[in-house]
Amino acid sequence: MEDKLQNQIDTGQLQKALAEGASVEEIRQMCYHKSLPDEYRAEIWKICLNVKNKPDGLSDWKEELNMEQQTILREDCMREIAKLQLDDQEKEAQMLCDMESVLTFYCHARQLTYVKENGWPELLLPFAALSLPRSDLYNCFYAFISKFIPRECHQSPKPFQVFRLLLQYHEPELCLFLDTKKISPEMYTRKWFRSLLESVCDFKATRTIWDIYFINNDPFLVFFMALVLLLNAKELIMSMKADEKEKICDTIKSIPSEMGPNDVPDFISLAEYYEQRTPVSLKRKYYVPLFGSSEVDVEADDLFNLLCLPISLEEIIEAQKLSSNENEVAYFVVDCRPAEQYNAGHLPTAFHLDANLMLQEPTEFSAAVQALLSTKKHFIDNGSKSAGEYMCFIGSGRELEDQYLHMVIAYFLQRCTKNVSIIHGGYAALGNLPSDSLDPQLAELISSLVIKYSSKDEQSSNTDERESSESDSASKGGSGSSSGLVSRLSLSFKQRSTKLFGSQGPDSNRHLKPDTSGKPYRAQKSIFSIGDDDNEEDSSNPQKEIVNIFTWKKRNDVVYYCNCKQIMNDGSAVRGHIIVTTTLLFILHDIPDRQSLVSIEGRHDLKSIVKITAKKNNPNIITFKFGFADGNDIQIVSIQRFWIDKADRATKVITDSIVKLFADEESNEGEAQDTQTEIFKI
Repeated sequence: MEDKLQNQIDTGQLQKALAEGASVEEIRQMCYHKSLPDEYRAEIWKICLNVKNKPDGLSDWKEELNMEQQTILREDCMREIAKLQLDDQEKEAQMLCDMESVLTFYCHARQLTYVKENGWPELLLPFAALSLPRSDLYNCFYAFISKFIPRECHQSPKPFQVFRLLLQYHEPELCLFLDTKKISPEMYTRKWFRSLLESVCDFKATRTIWDIYFINNDPFLVFFMALVLLLNAKELIMSMKADEKEKICDTIKSIPSEMGPNDVPDFISLAEYYEQRTPVSLKRKYYVPLFGSSEVDVEADDLFNLLCLPISLEEIIEAQKLSSNENEVAYFVVDCRPAEQYNAGHLPTAFHLDANLMLQEPTEFSAAVQALLSTKKHFIDNGSKSAGEYMCFIGSGRELEDQYLHMVIAYFLQRCTKNVSIIHGGYAALGNLPSDSLDPQLAELISSLVIKYSSKDEQSSNTDERESSESDSASKGGSGSSSGLVSRLSLSFKQRSTKLFGSQGPDSNRHLKPDTSGKPYRAQKSIFSIGDDDNEEDSSNPQKEIVNIFTWKKRNDVVYYCNCKQIMNDGSAVRGHIIVTTTLLFILHDIPDRQSLVSIEGRHDLKSIVKITAKKNNPNIITFKFGFADGNDIQIVSIQRFWIDKADRATKVITDSIVKLFADEESNEGEAQDTQTEIFKI
């Protein structure tokens, strides 16, 4: 808050700059944190909105005021103009004519329907009060609403969910209170966002706010202005515990009305203060969905389900580089992975808190939290640059493993810990960073741990297809030290297949290879399916089993189900489903014109899956490779590809199921062998 808005500006210098056609950057630099003179406001606003000398968009319009909502629009414009309390009726009539024409043309040009909730007359009024020509009035309004107003904020929940994350980050106690009262941000900030405070502020205060807004050129500033309004009224709001939520909402809505022009400098300075102390990931992630003109979007459900503010791993690393700068945000990174993963590798300044302790050893977890907070306080008190106030949690990046991480974050939020965030993508996101832009220590971490921890086979949904080098090393070496999931699965599969069928030479397996002319062994027919191209299988099984998909989804042994598209050898895609049971993977195809009925196209033993990969450029395309052990080699007999939405979830469940099967066999080898024999008889 060191830079307060200065009330004076050198009008002579400004007049000269405008006359000489100064650039928008020069005007912004000259007027930064200064109140604009009334006589130059219109000119500066047009320059900042980049509409000066723009063509007249209304020149060919016949001015047909014939919308169904025309009467409502006119009444809304009249209501807004009345706020100015003009004595000049002629000017009032001209303003009404201009506003109604501009908004009607805007609706026609954009093929939009006017509704009161849009708040467009509120946005247009400050421009109309400048007595701009109608063409400039329209261009200013269009540029302003396109750049500075969150998209669809009159009906979309996204801006308000982003604001809630921001409020929780800086003031979790107040956020928790409002959540408890079931008061969501859209109940009190909708008018603030859709009109940039014009509808709730004194007109002169609004004009001063807009001066700064256009000079700063920062659409996100409205979120921080709303934050400051709530923070300044925290005591008042928190004192209303016994009041109904409607009364609390009305009180919050009225907060901006008390602000006058002289209050704006401190108000804006506070907003900028909090903006500087908020992770820039917020802007980077949500700028385009909220303010961009492209079709890039973010699902409202995704925002709603966020536990706390997400932050990119890149920002954490960048903050560590700039930790010597006192004005930069310093993060206290808390690594919540299990101890063995943390010890295998972690960010240089990350502190460990095992999330699993929360349920397994609650007393030990509480002690660990206290030790962590003491460490944090010690570093801050001693002015250490390796840790700061802003707590940022990191997990593995895998949904199932990070369940406890979310519980830990909730633990801190329930205790109203400020500035809590989570690293988006977790530790696995290290593999996506370019090592050449990092310091040597982090670059070494990435090179050594991308395969060991964020293995391309373990995280197949985020990486490209690899050759079977790991499988080869596992099968040839037989070592338990192999890294990566495929190596472990291939080794386990080879050992168990050898026990079941014995060590087989090349001739003994010739009928199982896809390029042989003999018929496959009956025991392996459906397990090692080659799909539609396997003519032998088709001839031996012309009638495919038809089942009801809804009945099959409800089977007691089903552990996972998803829709999919199977990519056939000719490149075509067939709609279908994947069902995973405790021991089998079923591939089902939809039957055209037969609702709820599907055909069973494949029935695979889970332990016959020797590799699962995903394309780097399209992680939703998954490849399953099925095979068996042939001496020291793994023979691939079937390759099948699928498009699966959120494929990382599917691959995680399937690989976990395979690992569990092998683990169960190791604990009870005799029972496992009987089970394996029965599977191969299907």
